[in-house]
Amino acid sequence: MQHRVERSIPRRENPQQRDCGRKAIIGAKCREKPLPKAVRSRWPHIFLAVLALTALSPSAVFIPLSEHVRAASQALSRSKWTTALDSLEAAISLEPALWSAHLQAASIALRSEEAERALLHLELYHPLAPDSGIYCLEAQADIMQDEIPSAEQAWQKANGSCPDETAYYQALLRHYWNQNDLTSARSVLEEWIELGGEDPQSYLQLGILLAATQPEDAIDPLRKAQQLSEEPIPLASALIRAIEDAREANLPAYTLASVGQTLTRYTEWTPAVWAFEAALALDPEYAQAHAYLGLALDRSGQDGFEHMQTAVSEQPQNPLAYALLAYHWQMKAQPTIAKIYLEIAARLDATNPAISAQLAQVFADLGDLEAAKNALRISVTLAPEDAQFWYLLARFSIERGIEIQTLGIPAARNALLLDRQNPAGLVLLGYAHLTLGNFDLAERLLWRAVQMNPKLAETQYYLGLLRRMQGDPDRARAAWEYARLLDPDGAIHELAGRMLQTLQYSP
Repeated sequence: MQHRVERSIPRRENPQQRDCGRKAIIGAKCREKPLPKAVRSRWPHIFLAVLALTALSPSAVFIPLSEHVRAASQALSRSKWTTALDSLEAAISLEPALWSAHLQAASIALRSEEAERALLHLELYHPLAPDSGIYCLEAQADIMQDEIPSAEQAWQKANGSCPDETAYYQALLRHYWNQNDLTSARSVLEEWIELGGEDPQSYLQLGILLAATQPEDAIDPLRKAQQLSEEPIPLASALIRAIEDAREANLPAYTLASVGQTLTRYTEWTPAVWAFEAALALDPEYAQAHAYLGLALDRSGQDGFEHMQTAVSEQPQNPLAYALLAYHWQMKAQPTIAKIYLEIAARLDATNPAISAQLAQVFADLGDLEAAKNALRISVTLAPEDAQFWYLLARFSIERGIEIQTLGIPAARNALLLDRQNPAGLVLLGYAHLTLGNFDLAERLLWRAVQMNPKLAETQYYLGLLRRMQGDPDRARAAWEYARLLDPDGAIHELAGRMLQTLQYSP
């Protein structure tokens, strides 16, 4: 492993090794033992419980104050940070004696990534009761605003008294990670681990970073992550396998490209960019690395067109280059252009089921559903033992109402038979019977899916539809609310939200 690069991150001694008799800065308190992790993770909930008792005391603003506190507590329990913050701010405005809540409000603001609101609350709290907690939160807020020197100064002022140091290091890591400053990101991770942050996530992050830059050095931290984790870490296993399998070739660029491909399969787009860029630095004419780098750039919010075009120019007979270039145009909502490149890819590799499936999506985007259906039929014919293509055919049929009885349901059954541990087949079958009006069978299938994976948002969404069609809006609302919680940033969150809005206008 290479020597660590010295940075400006202030070196910290282990809090357990500090001399608590040493004079601290004004307002900082030295603890002999850190707060228990269980307490640290639940402090906002504990605080709001105390605040609720305050709100119950006799007051002219008793009713609205208690309502705001209750709303904040409920929002916090559901990880709805912005809602919790709004309610807490409303409570503070009604009762100036709750000035201590500014500190908790700042912490909640950081959870919702609202650095300016956090700093405002810290300013309001600071003149009244300056303490080290301010500096802990100020450091995180400064990092969010890319004020790294200010963050490091605030962290030094905290002098090791922050109840949860993980938040600071994770915020600093995110900053350097997003800035592609890999040297600094590595230093942050290694320093945090050295200070006692030995958790599977930290070792996994270090392993990912090293795999994308120095693959051989990544194996030890990836294995350490697996050892510390109570659950399997598929990405760690896949990266170790990719690195070890590539050893025989003894081609560093190939190893890095293999790591990049593994990262793309797990949608780790930013480190995938690092891996492909490192591969191309060693071999600038590596066409496949250019193609995958283009994909990773596209998926990480950048533009990968030039790299994809380079791949096509250097290997005009490579169907992958054309397929990825087609995907680039699909993401830009240009299915007509995508179709041109996909048809070339299909001619170059007529036996590739993935190209047929991708072509089906393009046909669907163009409104040619018959061509889309035929392309999906070709994909399952080419790969009859691969469940994913049966899933695609089933979903296409059921969601679009095309030959559900004769095409969608048999395709979903085939997918379920090939992939018995995946509840997706049950969900699709349940949805199919729901659309056909077979509510009892739909409910049995969806409940089996829930038992297999209770945290699948899609199942809850379809359960909501079933409850609505059964005339039970209260249970429909509960299912859709739960679906939104399970998928806070995904398509199901948006779909469930739309259905919740329809309940507001129902008679």
